[in-house]
Order: sequence, then structure tokens, then C-alpha cells
Amino acid sequence: MTRNLRPLLEGRTVPWEDAIFMEQEIILAIRTHRWLVMKRLGPSPYDFPDALYDVEADSEKRNNLAGDPARAEVIACLAAFTCGTVAG
Repeated sequence: MTRNLRPLLEGRTVPWEDAIFMEQEIILAIRTHRWLVMKRLGPSPYDFPDALYDVEADSEKRNNLAGDPARAEVIACLAAFTCGTVAG
């Protein structure tokens, strides 16, 4: 998805998603005001599991919630948004 920044640069108020997308080698990530989810796209020699952090409650990102069944819906929603955006 691409967005025209012109309205923002002109000082106009426009609706905008509150998310940042990041990509580095084989990892995609999306960061919202509350969540950071990182998904591995392929094999790697490094031990880097998929991760989910509640950055409001855990600003130092020490507690990986990716394995918490109570957070499965958050991961699925953010991962689908990330993958759909990159693939499309």
C-alpha cells in the first residue's frame, strides 16, 4: 500500500493508519501504538522466533507474548495486515 504524503505536508488533517511497517532480510514487522509483531519469512542461521510485544506494558520488549494463546487473535490480525500489505 502506498500513501500520498502531500495532504500531511500541506497541514491538512487526513485519516491515517497508526502503524509502521519494517522489513529486514527475512523478517517483517508491524508496530502500532500498542503492539510490535515480528514474523520470520524463511529459515535463518539465527535463533530468532516470531515475536509479539505489548510495548505499552513492556517498553523494553522483554516478554515475548507470541506463544500466549490469549494473544493469538492479535498476532493473526497484525500478521494478516502485514502480509496482505507486503504481498499486495
